Amino acid sequence: PVAILAQVICCFPLFSTMEGGIKRLAGFRKSVEGLEHQLHDLLELERSEVTPKLGNLEQAELTVLMAYTTASLCFMGLKAEGLNAAKHPVMSELNRVQKYMVKVKKTAEKLRVDRDSRKSKVDVEAAKRIIEHNTEPAVPQ
Repeated sequence: PVAILAQVICCFPLFSTMEGGIKRLAGFRKSVEGLEHQLHDLLELERSEVTPKLGNLEQAELTVLMAYTTASLCFMGLKAEGLNAAKHPVMSELNRVQKYMVKVKKTAEKLRVDRDSRKSKVDVEAAKRIIEHNTEPAVPQ
């Protein structure tokens, strides 16, 4: 195991020392385990059970998140194997999914702005008509 670890550390210029490499790899492993734990519950669910409960925007966000997570894990696996992940087709998939992430984010922001602007606008003429219709005219005494 130490020889393999030494080979891995030599492949990554970020690891200037063996001790630094071990710390970084331990941190990486902990991150991957945390991700695995977080995804476990979601992956156990049937997509057909989850998506009907979500709105269109939430469905898009979930789909993009799962696609990005899958491609990222594949990318990390390639890097861990010592392969050139930048030239692998997974890189174009990551770029494609990132573009969709931007589109979903812009759509969410636009919907939020539209919702906020609708709340703050008051149709003054309609409000006057409602008030006049629902109040009795002042009767002179």
